[in-house]
Amino acid sequence: MLNYATLKPGELINFKEGEGSTYDLLKKEIQGTLALTSIEELDVWYDDGFLLKEELSMPSLIIKNTPNPSITDWDVVICGNIMFASSNEDGDTISLTEEATKILSKFKLALLGTNPVWVYHNYEVKQS
Repeated sequence: MLNYATLKPGELINFKEGEGSTYDLLKKEIQGTLALTSIEELDVWYDDGFLLKEELSMPSLIIKNTPNPSITDWDVVICGNIMFASSNEDGDTISLTEEATKILSKFKLALLGTNPVWVYHNYEVKQS
C-alpha cells in the first residue's frame, strides 16, 4: 500500500492510498512522461512533456527558489498532474514520510492571473 498525494491544475491537494506497482500508479496519476524533482524528502513526480501538448497547460505548482516576486530562471514551474511521494535510501518510491507531509503543509494557494496555483517557498526569509 502506497500513501501519496496528487495535485491537478486548479484543484486542492488530494491524499490517496494505492495498491499495485508504483510505476502503474505514477503512469495513472501523471498521464505523461515521468519526471522527478525533489524538495528534501518530498518527491514531486510530473509530466515532463507538458510543453509538447497541444492544449494550454496552466501551472499547478511553482517552487520559488528566490525571494523575487516574479518567476525567475531559478524557480521551477510545473504544469499538469503531479504525484507526491517519498523515496528511501535505495531510491525506491515509498509512502509520504512525516517530513514530506510537513513540506506539503507549507504549500500556499495563490492566483496566477485568475488561475489558482500552489506555491512553495524553497528559501528562508532572513530576519533583520
